[in-house]
Parts: sequence; C-alpha cells; structure tokens
Amino acid sequence: MHYRLAFVNSSPSVCTLYGFPGVSFLDGGGNQIGPAAQQGTAVARQLVTLAPGASGYVQLDVTDPGIPPCAGPGAVARIRVYPPGSFSSATISPPAAMQVCRSPNTSTYVATTVSPVSSSPGPG
Repeated sequence: MHYRLAFVNSSPSVCTLYGFPGVSFLDGGGNQIGPAAQQGTAVARQLVTLAPGASGYVQLDVTDPGIPPCAGPGAVARIRVYPPGSFSSATISPPAAMQVCRSPNTSTYVATTVSPVSSSPGPG
C-alpha cells in the first residue's frame, strides 16, 4: 500500500525541510508495532523550502503484512511522525483499517519505507 503524508508550514515564516522523517506505528495502547519505516532509496534528498501555508510530502510504502516473512499484522491506531531533523514528534490518525507487519521473521525483511520530503505530492 502507498500512502502520502504532508507536512504543512503553519507558521508565518518560510521554513525548510531536508531528508527523511521518522515514521512508526502505534497500537491502541500507544505501543510501537513492528520496526519503524526504513529510509527508501528510490528518491534523492533535496532541500524543500515551504512558504507559509505550503506543504512538503513524503510517500510511505507499507508491505502487505499477510505476506511471509511477516509473522502477522498489527492494527494501527496512530502514526508517530518526526519531521526531518526534529526530536519532537506528532501523532496522526491512520487511514481506516491500516495494518503493518507486527514482527518480521528475518532481519532483512523491509516492512515499510519512507521517501525523503519533496515539494511535489507525486503520483496518486
């Protein structure tokens, strides 16, 4: 599944973003489900300058948790997002019925990837 997350500059000043956000998934009790999203390699990092009210975008790709080597799905109640370069996070609501891999059976399994911030929302 492919999801798009938007970072909106809600300040009265221009801001910049560079690189990858931190993204993880939480269950109803606030506990992290599976590993955090890994940085994707398909798109290069770029400095994104956001005017007040403008948005920057990332793509979040989630592998079907029903496909081995995932040990089973976990229902996502909230998504925790750290903007690039930030130590403060926000939690957002997930799309309806979103599930992610609860526990991969191998260390090389990539359950989710996230792209760097872009000024374009991309396809979809």
